[in-house]
Amino acid sequence: MKTALRRERVQYVLKHGERHARRGLVICVLRSCDFASGSGRFAILISKKVVKGAVLRNRLRRVLREVVQTFDRECVDLVVLYRSEFDSEVEVRERLRILLCEVFGV
Repeated sequence: MKTALRRERVQYVLKHGERHARRGLVICVLRSCDFASGSGRFAILISKKVVKGAVLRNRLRRVLREVVQTFDRECVDLVVLYRSEFDSEVEVRERLRILLCEVFGV
């Protein structure tokens, strides 16, 4: 997955996509090939209400982006919502990996 989703498309995926949840994480997936690039696109949303510090939010985005990029799926728009604090980055990484495996059947 290489390109980012635009704000309008993120809202569309949140409204019309399949939702899959696991403690603290929600993934919205919309399978479609209506874009030219062919590779999957994704967005990561972390609210300031959930994680107050910008440094921590950015670190979490990097961790989540790393995991999502290992699941290179074509024709998929994916939005990851981070909903609650975890004990460690390792726990975040592992929970997202498990959730993506369930969603994509890997």
